[in-house]
Amino acid sequence: MPLTLWLVYRETTSDTSGLMQDVSTLMYMEDQKISLCQGSLLMPRFWKEIGEQHFYHSLKCVLKQEHTALCVAITALMVYQPVPTKKLLTDILRNEWGFKGYVVSDEGAVEFIISDHKYLNNSVDTASACIHAGTNLELSSNDKTAVFLSLNQAVEKGQVTKDILIERVKPLFYTRMRLGEFDPPEMNPYTKLNLDVVQSSEHQAIAIQAAIKSFVLLKNNNNFLPFKEMLNSVSIIGPMAHNPLQLFGDYSPVFNPHFTMTPKEGINTSVKHLYYKAGCNETSCDFFDQMDVELTVSIGLDVSIVCLGTGVALESEGRDRTDLSLPGQQQDLLRTVLVVAKALNIPVVLLLFNAGPLDISEFVNEPQIKAILACFYPAQGTGEALARVLWRRESSDNPAGRLPMTWPNSMSQVPPMTDYTMVDRTYRYFHGEPLYPFGYGLSYTYFNYDKLTITPEKVVAGQNVTIQVTVSNVGQYDGDEVIQVYIQWPVSGVPSPKWQLVGFNRVFITANLPHGNSVDYAVEKMPTVTETFTITAEQMSLWDDNKGFIVHPGEITVYAGGQQPNQAKSVGSHVLQAKFTISG
Repeated sequence: MPLTLWLVYRETTSDTSGLMQDVSTLMYMEDQKISLCQGSLLMPRFWKEIGEQHFYHSLKCVLKQEHTALCVAITALMVYQPVPTKKLLTDILRNEWGFKGYVVSDEGAVEFIISDHKYLNNSVDTASACIHAGTNLELSSNDKTAVFLSLNQAVEKGQVTKDILIERVKPLFYTRMRLGEFDPPEMNPYTKLNLDVVQSSEHQAIAIQAAIKSFVLLKNNNNFLPFKEMLNSVSIIGPMAHNPLQLFGDYSPVFNPHFTMTPKEGINTSVKHLYYKAGCNETSCDFFDQMDVELTVSIGLDVSIVCLGTGVALESEGRDRTDLSLPGQQQDLLRTVLVVAKALNIPVVLLLFNAGPLDISEFVNEPQIKAILACFYPAQGTGEALARVLWRRESSDNPAGRLPMTWPNSMSQVPPMTDYTMVDRTYRYFHGEPLYPFGYGLSYTYFNYDKLTITPEKVVAGQNVTIQVTVSNVGQYDGDEVIQVYIQWPVSGVPSPKWQLVGFNRVFITANLPHGNSVDYAVEKMPTVTETFTITAEQMSLWDDNKGFIVHPGEITVYAGGQQPNQAKSVGSHVLQAKFTISG
């Protein structure tokens, strides 16, 4: 599968007059910062400082695959002058990093060089510039006017040689060969596929499993979930309760209502009486019907399930949120639910459907809200997946997703878009207490960590170490645990993160307790697994401005547990730690 990577580069001189004239975007995943933001000055060493420090290690394992494709957004920064783009796509990506795959433009990006950025004014020059920079393939928004159709003219004019075209085409044909396009049909397994596989029962089951495995349980007071039996009277409220189009993420397949089950439809299979009101006109929630919400909550006496979030109407490409607030009057809707729920002592379960974090700090510690489940965009299997998880119909229906990002308390913890530093960006450099930390997630069961060992405990720079950690299920239910391994460098003159995730694994561990978590039950009798991880020398290295990545002598601390170390918000298990020493 091609990896989509948006890369931005701009070479400047020491003269600060070379300010950016265009707006780019800041896109960072929790473990790496990928591109840049508006209105700051990029120094020549940007790529080394940001690119190699913060996502090279994560990307390198992908780049080792010969069939990898990188999708590049060619912005005004990329085309400001041809040299930086070549430096990025050829000098660094191919020559330094050893990339053997092909580079494809983002859709329309090559055309934008002419129409939007106005760096060049014709297809021949643009096609030539992109080929020389390192682009193999154009993804055009219009096949009839694709810029790369002018490559023949570029060759005729001597702007592109036949040899460089052959080099750009080679990885494309290699990919086609791997897909079997030149093999006899009987040798190609793909020719045996037909439309019958689309929405097959196996595929529908995978969709449900994908949803179940992505859910992150953020709160579960006094083990309120899972529900133990069919409920009699339940209300389900909110703009995401029965809004199928908004359950799919951006660039999802065409919505098919026949195969899609909403939260309302799924929960209806497990209750005798379900009372539903959207409350809001849409996820934007410009208006909400307070009286309808109050009435609906008041007749669902067993539990009120509130479904809030954003959906692609508010959160997708070209629709960036300006803050973390619940959209429109969704916050007032939830407050209204709570007023009635408190008066009638009705427990509340909050389901969130969103991609980025939402400011729910007002409600996290609200005692009437018994459970909070981050559902993200579970797509067609939403309803079935929710019913299975909320009632734990099977042993595997135990939520075990972990947050892929730091969930801030409020906008005050979000750095300005014009700040290029890594300060307070990602868990690695975040200071303060977030609402929920990266890697956080609860389970219906409990886990105990024991026996963290490191082999060897002393290494020479350049050697790997192996760690083993033992985990037991000490709770009532079978369930998955996500074992997380972090390392922390000693304090030195070289900048380093607080700690760095170097390994994780999701493992299923059976339970063996009749009555939940019990300190009286001997740990050695618990169902237990031992997992092995390798911490590579590459993962131990830190960036040095003069030398590149260097493994420095000193003592490395290793943490292993079900979450990050030293977090105020605990998942219930402890985090083990041990050390190993690196000598020069």
